[in-house]
Amino acid sequence: MTGLYVVKRRHIGDDNIIPMINIVFLLLIFFMIAGQIKNPVNGDIELPRTPLGSSTEPTQVTLELDRQHHLFLNREPVEQQQLDEKLGALLMGNDDVSLIVDRQVRAAELDKVLAVFRKLGVANLTLYSQSGE
Repeated sequence: MTGLYVVKRRHIGDDNIIPMINIVFLLLIFFMIAGQIKNPVNGDIELPRTPLGSSTEPTQVTLELDRQHHLFLNREPVEQQQLDEKLGALLMGNDDVSLIVDRQVRAAELDKVLAVFRKLGVANLTLYSQSGE
């Protein structure tokens, strides 16, 4: 005659560790994807907002224009009159430029900078903005 045997399972403390490991792993992946390490923008520049959250790779030539209309070429101050010559020397076949402009800069001031880009034949211009409303 066969009998039915009931075996009680011993409680092992490792059962609670697996979900915790999964959560820690997911948090690690989240912060690796969400956290980006890049040079901070000049503190005097407030970026315009855009509803799209697309991200681009930074270029080697960066031009910043703050609300007082001061220009910084790769973090070095540059005068508007010298921009053509200094930017041309930096490009040397590389036509990718990142442009960081304060949101309070008027279009007339920005057009002066864009005219230099047109004159130098810059083909790829990345304009930075801040994602949000």
